[in-house]
This record gives sequence, structure tokens and C-alpha cells, in this order.
Amino acid sequence: MPSKIISPLNNISKGCFLAAFCLFIYNAIQAQKGAENELVKVISYTNVDAPRNLDSAAMAKLMAKQYSLASYLYSITPKESLTASEQNFIDSIQLYITKRYVAEIVLQKLAANTTITDQEALVYYNAHKESYSTTGNASYILGYIINENPSIVERAKKQMLLAAAQPDSLSYIGSMKNADYSISVEKNALLSPKAQLVPHLQKLNVKQMSDLLHIDGYNSKILLYVLSKTESSYLPFEQVKEDCRSRAKAEKIETSNQQLLKEAALKFPVLR
Repeated sequence: MPSKIISPLNNISKGCFLAAFCLFIYNAIQAQKGAENELVKVISYTNVDAPRNLDSAAMAKLMAKQYSLASYLYSITPKESLTASEQNFIDSIQLYITKRYVAEIVLQKLAANTTITDQEALVYYNAHKESYSTTGNASYILGYIINENPSIVERAKKQMLLAAAQPDSLSYIGSMKNADYSISVEKNALLSPKAQLVPHLQKLNVKQMSDLLHIDGYNSKILLYVLSKTESSYLPFEQVKEDCRSRAKAEKIETSNQQLLKEAALKFPVLR
């Protein structure tokens, strides 16, 4: 019996058939997914309280059941059995849903066509500069003075200067304490306006010792010695320009929408 000969042409034909079959299956799956997505869109759009993405599995299942039941009952209900009042109500529902859908399309196009120039972004930046501020920080030696005898205070100052030369030594032991005073180090503390020490730290230069201070909230007077400090500043415009542009665009769209609402209320006042 002659052996079966498989030519390259046969291989190509089989390959083409397999590719076509796979493409058919893929298109069928995509079509099914498209239909499902469209169904979800219709269900969520006609149920105002339902989330648009139906991300809750329970909600999606409930909506699907309601849609299935409504479709079935609609299919077996003669149109002639509906009263004129019911027909009018259906017409009103259909018209309102159409209006909502058209309004959504219009608002989406208005938002997409809203642009912000560099100058508008800069205006936004200057008007909201505090949103782009960076908080400064300071590292310092804190002397908590229990005994205010001048000689004791001077001894505490000398000890603070020694600690300032090796601040890491205090970091390991936490603080240096005795009956007359305690000394501790604070590293990279944020200069938050609400912090009690901040006004006093801001007045001091680096490597400067404060006078003996009485500060609300502290049972004894304190001394401060600044090791390092960075002042509060603002992020440069070029660094935050795109964020300013995005926020300015959102404001512009909101302003436009509010204007549209005012115009709409004048022509189509809401029933009270």
C-alpha cells in the first residue's frame, strides 16, 4: 500500500484552517463579552441607584435577575392590555432616559474639550501655593532645666555643646539626665506651625544656643541648640505644573457645569 504523502501545501492548508477556527472562537468570545458589557451598561443606566461598574457581585446578580424577569414578563404581556396612563408613563420614562444619556454625552464632550494653558496653570499655582508647600525640619539639642541656678545652667549649656559635637551618642542612650537637668537630641523634626517649639527654633540660626525659655506645656524652662535646619518652602511651578493643570481643569469643568445648572434651572425649573 502506498504510503501517505504529506506535502507542505497540506500543512499550510491545515494551519490556515486552524488559525481561522481560532479566530472564529476568539471573535465569538469577544462578541459575547461585548454583549455582556452592553447589558451591564443598560442595567446600570436604567437603575439610577445601581453603581455604574456593578463591581458588587451580589448587586450584579440581583440586577441581572430583575432584567431577566422584566424581559420575560414584557415578552408575554400584550401591549393592548396597558392603559393609556401606563403607556404615557412608559413614554415619559423612555424620554427621560434618552435625555439623561444625551446629557451625559454632552458633558463628556465638554470635559474632553476643556483645555488649560500654562498661564492658567500658573494662576492656579499662585492661588493655591500653600498646597505645594514643603515643611521644613530641624535637628536640635533640647536641654530641660530643673535647677535654674546660673552655674547649673552654664554647666548644662556646656554639656549641650559637647552633645552637639557628637549627637549620635545621645541617639543611642536616649538622653542624658541628672537631678539638675536632662539633655536629649531631636533629629529632623518637622517644623509644623502647630508645634510649640517651632517659633523658637525658627528664630535661631544653626549652631546657636537659645536663652532660657519658658514655654507653655513644659514644667521647667528649656534651652535649645540648633544642629541643622531647612526652612519651609514651595515646590517650584515646573515640578507641579501638570498637577496644577489637572486641578485647574477640574475647577474649570465644575464652574462650567454649575453655570449649565443655573441656565437649566431657569428654563426647566425643578418641581417643588
